[in-house]
Amino acid sequence: MLKRALPLVLGATGIFVACGDETTIVEGGSIAMVADADALGDCDGDNEGELLWLKSEAQLRMCSGGEWLSMNGSVDTLYIADSKCSTEPLKDSSGVKIICNGDSVGVVLNGRDGVDGKNGKDGTDGVDGKDGTDGVDGKDLIDTTVSDSESVPTELNTISGCSQKGPFLSGTPVTVRGLENGRTLTQSNITYTGFIANDKGEFKLRGGMLKSQYVSLSATGYYKNEMTGGNSDGQISLNALTDLSTHTTANLNLLTHLEYDRVYYLVQNEGKRVATAKKQAQKEIFAAFHIDSDGFKNSEDMNIAGSSEADAALLAVSIIMQNRFTTSEFSEYLSKFAADLETDGKGNNGDSSRVAIADAILESEFGWFRDDDNSCYPPKNFFWLADVRTNVKGWNLSQNEIPNFEKYVRHFWSQELGLGVCGALADGLIKDDSLPVAKDGEIRYVTRPGSLYRVMDYEDSIPYRYICHADSNRWVVASDVEKNTYGESCAAGDNKVIKGKLDKRNSYYCKDSAWVNITEWDWNIPKEARFNPDIEYGSMTDNRDQKTYRTVEIGNQTWMAENLNYADSSKTPSLVGNSRCYNDSLKYCKVGGRLYTWDAAIDICPEGWHLPDSTEWAELLELLKVTFENEDPSDMPNYGTATLVNAVGSAAVSWLLKSSNGWNNSYTPGACSSRLSSWGSGCDRFGFTALPVGAYYDDLLVYADHFRGAGSHAAFWSSSEAEAEKVYIFSNGSLSQSKRKDALSVRCVQD
Repeated sequence: MLKRALPLVLGATGIFVACGDETTIVEGGSIAMVADADALGDCDGDNEGELLWLKSEAQLRMCSGGEWLSMNGSVDTLYIADSKCSTEPLKDSSGVKIICNGDSVGVVLNGRDGVDGKNGKDGTDGVDGKDGTDGVDGKDLIDTTVSDSESVPTELNTISGCSQKGPFLSGTPVTVRGLENGRTLTQSNITYTGFIANDKGEFKLRGGMLKSQYVSLSATGYYKNEMTGGNSDGQISLNALTDLSTHTTANLNLLTHLEYDRVYYLVQNEGKRVATAKKQAQKEIFAAFHIDSDGFKNSEDMNIAGSSEADAALLAVSIIMQNRFTTSEFSEYLSKFAADLETDGKGNNGDSSRVAIADAILESEFGWFRDDDNSCYPPKNFFWLADVRTNVKGWNLSQNEIPNFEKYVRHFWSQELGLGVCGALADGLIKDDSLPVAKDGEIRYVTRPGSLYRVMDYEDSIPYRYICHADSNRWVVASDVEKNTYGESCAAGDNKVIKGKLDKRNSYYCKDSAWVNITEWDWNIPKEARFNPDIEYGSMTDNRDQKTYRTVEIGNQTWMAENLNYADSSKTPSLVGNSRCYNDSLKYCKVGGRLYTWDAAIDICPEGWHLPDSTEWAELLELLKVTFENEDPSDMPNYGTATLVNAVGSAAVSWLLKSSNGWNNSYTPGACSSRLSSWGSGCDRFGFTALPVGAYYDDLLVYADHFRGAGSHAAFWSSSEAEAEKVYIFSNGSLSQSKRKDALSVRCVQD
């Protein structure tokens, strides 16, 4: 007895479990016939386990281990995986049937008896010749009939499965229609109908005899929408093809539907067998979504509630195609995709709608969106990718842990929009060879024409950039610092300042080997980071405490370019009780200088320097106005044209004195409003570097704190007194007044 373990199972042998759990199908096949041993062909890994009937020897042969093994009569047995196969004579001796695991899977009939031979001719006259011998019996015709492997009459006992986009709703009809054969897939007139039994989309129906093992399944109904978690607002139709000789369980899903017309085309126009056509169609569909389906099970075995990679890929395709579509829009898109796929297997790869879909998925991933009217309201049917897992899990379709479908969804949008693969290529993903694999920390941007997020070059004003996190193979939104300092070195001790590569009004300071955004106010940033790197500063040393200050020439005046920070009350008794640091914190004085009352400020400047009077401040102001009128409007903030200096003069000219970073409320690209606040940073045209260090106000008024204005306000004393205990000050580009008991900054001007 021959006993060999072989990989292919003949007939309808398989293991099936309930919908919602893993479904394992052990595939099989039917028996073809060849004339003689010369027609057997090669036996190798590609056809291991194939069965052929050899007409010339009336034998069943099987390909195993490089040899065509024979089954001689009913005594020999082949063990194919878990199946035991043998031949057995028919009761009327008209042939043999082939049996696997007790089931007949094919019949081979004997040839008919030959007719009697003709009588021999009479002898010639003369001696009587002997009578001619009887003709011999004709030989049996060898094995003239065998079952057509693509048309095996099959009884439909039961078939079960799930109909799902999300699961179809209970009560939805499901129809099974028999097909004439697997060579034409012509529909027969035999149909059986059942219904979805529950909210998991499960069905089970019984039937009778069919002309072949091939059937089509169809269902039309409402379904649960993965994006919303609720029921769809309309009905869709799904189709499937399956082989009852290998399946007693078959699901309807997007993959079975998309492959349906493609399989018909391959069978009817290219002569492919059904199993081959299904495999090809499945591979083509997944490739359209940048998914490698090698090793995936049949489409009718996939389940969005399953735990395999194939199930995850199915769910990803379902999410990508549903997107923000209404049911009617989705149904139209599904039909178009299937029609495009039918003849060339490429789907609508070039369709601009794919870019729009990828845009929408990008938005669902990161929670942002672009609109035409700056309304900042989410678009219709906006969804969060993170919510989809929660929705599917909430349906309680199975006990399986939902696999990582997100990687397929993310890979789709990143490939479609031109980012490519992040880090090492993950299993199951197809990369675009025109897009090199990105390294960890590499920043890229959308390049695909038609995308709302397309960026023409790195410094394009569109702010969206993505950085590769190779450890998780994910593109994530690049932070403000990452995208604005990308490619710039920052080593310990550099202490340099750069402008943002994208946001030109932003500044970044190299601190402790890392870039820090210093666009807005932060007391932890040293004052050195605030100076204008394009200005050639002078310096002076205060001999009283040996502190050194930067100086700058503006017109005919020489100013200190930083706030005075002198605090020795033993040498200057007027300081007692009349100077302080912001929030009474000494470290703040190192950054913004001290705050002085007017009684202390009037004689606080070092020898050779003095507190400017109102006329000296007015001289500076006049120079600023003239300078502003000559500015290139393209370089100015959104204050209006230069001819409007008198109307907006204080805000406009202060722009020339303010430090180029550190002032709060600066323009932030990407916000809903593109208006540039007049309270933002300046251009520091002359190197005056006015810092928003705030002030101390003696009268609380409506405020809860004496210290106010850090990050948004700067005020400097003049030596000129005004009426009623007030003194002229210079603040926000104009002369105003303040109480003598308030504490403000001091800028000294050279004698």
